[in-house]
Amino acid sequence: MFFRRYAVFFLGCLWLSFSIMLTAVSKNKSYKIIYIPILIIILIMGMMNTVSFVDSQNLLKTSYLDFEQCLTKINENDTIITIGDTFIANFYLKKNNIIKYENNNTTIPTEIEKDIKTNKIWIFCMTDYKQEMPYFNNFIKNKYMVEEVKKLNPMSNSYPLEIFQLKHI
Repeated sequence: MFFRRYAVFFLGCLWLSFSIMLTAVSKNKSYKIIYIPILIIILIMGMMNTVSFVDSQNLLKTSYLDFEQCLTKINENDTIITIGDTFIANFYLKKNNIIKYENNNTTIPTEIEKDIKTNKIWIFCMTDYKQEMPYFNNFIKNKYMVEEVKKLNPMSNSYPLEIFQLKHI
């Protein structure tokens, strides 16, 4: 698999090859027909990759700022229910009550009843909620409303895809 962050180690070889090709072109004029188009293609591909990398980093930065803004709304006493992985919630919200939703987790309704009277309950969807939420909705749809707080960039796997808040109807 190709990851952009690993390309840094190969840049030395790329530019060394690039300089060897330039030297060959300058020494032998007959190679210009072959090497100049190759050099132009290499430069265009490099520029396209750089632009793509900058755009993806800007999207990740925006996602982080959006996620950071959501984190400021969460108090230490609030409960976090994660649909999917709990790593992000455990990393950023160490002091909160974090519950991983699984289809067979029967303690969630009890936890919700206990906490919703005094604290907020947040839902972090780490996976595609459309696949998981029908199961989740089975035991909350009669008593609670799920309000979307923020939909984050799906390109980032460092933040939840969506953040919801659970409220009484």
